[in-house]
Amino acid sequence: ERDLFGGYRLRLSETSALTTFADHSVSFGISGRILPKLNGTVRVGYQVRNELKGGSDVFKGYNATASVTWNVTRKLNVRGSISKDFNTTSTNVTTDSLSGNLDAQYARTAKLTFGTGVSGGINKFLGDLGGGREDIFFSYYGMVRYTFSERLRVGLNYTFYQNWSTLAFADFERESLTFDASTRF
Repeated sequence: ERDLFGGYRLRLSETSALTTFADHSVSFGISGRILPKLNGTVRVGYQVRNELKGGSDVFKGYNATASVTWNVTRKLNVRGSISKDFNTTSTNVTTDSLSGNLDAQYARTAKLTFGTGVSGGINKFLGDLGGGREDIFFSYYGMVRYTFSERLRVGLNYTFYQNWSTLAFADFERESLTFDASTRF
């Protein structure tokens, strides 16, 4: 029904600015049935990020990932996830990122599926390069997907994204409408 686990992770990464990081993490978790009718995986740990090349920063903190699904009915499921971890931006700044999302999918028929969801999070920019910057984001989406046959599936997706930052130039909002079609032979 469920598995308990523990582990150690070593993640080595290098940026285009030739900065190298080593992330050491010790964690434990549970996989399978988390609670009655709630299945997934939850992992919590403690992490140390050392800058090996390009600087001497050391960052410490908790990390976590969780992804759970609740099958409300045969046609409706709700999924939630949360993640907290260190990341590196495109401008070579380490961030402490916390994000989560909640979405639902409803299969009206075997061919027609609807979905919606919300997500949000916070990115704290660390070290001297981070300058104390914090970004908060929020997003929501809605989608519809139709399967014509085993060989053709089409979908339409609308997404709204808003970012608020302690740096005025990093405040923005974005909307997108995406149509996709896929085929398989």
